[in-house]
Amino acid sequence: MAELVGKATGVCRGKGGSLHLADFSVGSLGESGIVGSSIPIAAGSAFASKILGRPRVSLAFFGDGAANQGVLYEAMNMAGVWKLPVVFLCENNQYALSTPAHTVTSGNIFERAAGFDIPGVRVDDGQDALAVYDAVKTAADRARSGEGPSLVEVMTYRFNEHSEGLRIDNYRDKAQVSEWLSRDPLDHLAARLRDRGVTDEQLRALDAEVMDEVDRAVEFANESPYPEPSVAFEDLYTDEVTAV
Repeated sequence: MAELVGKATGVCRGKGGSLHLADFSVGSLGESGIVGSSIPIAAGSAFASKILGRPRVSLAFFGDGAANQGVLYEAMNMAGVWKLPVVFLCENNQYALSTPAHTVTSGNIFERAAGFDIPGVRVDDGQDALAVYDAVKTAADRARSGEGPSLVEVMTYRFNEHSEGLRIDNYRDKAQVSEWLSRDPLDHLAARLRDRGVTDEQLRALDAEVMDEVDRAVEFANESPYPEPSVAFEDLYTDEVTAV
């Protein structure tokens, strides 16, 4: 939260912002404002895990727009040849900013995996968190066992605009938006949990716990200082190491 508002206590010391969040301590190697550019980074991370013998799986998130970037196919090809432990996860929310996917995408994205001899699956109801979990777990287990990469396409929807403050909103039918809003993943998951015996009281307690965590994060961000001007040119390059 501190990083989002440019504070010195942010995970990137307030220099990254919303498009460049990174936190190695939790396995987040970072984001990029360049569409699709994080995909080969995930493949590189998977390559490192393989040659170092670490039981890690890299997860590359990208949207339906980035699915048409050539770098995805280069990464899938290399990952397929080297059997890298990586999962390519396409969050198909059907619009790349304001461009409908069907106007720029031919065929089904998940079926493109066949060209690289790797599994490709689609979760038709991406609002179902458990269905998404099962698909990704299957792909991750496969990668961790040495069988290589997978492509998972999740059919979902973006409730708000592509970016905060975007003023274009006439490219989507209002009825379509309302229909998807009625299928909120959190509400769907709550219903599934009730079916498994979780009570409304437990759900309210969980919701309160999460909201309290968010409130504390906001408070921490608001109370944190901005970076000092003197650190503006730090973190631009790696530190020089001189051999002794």
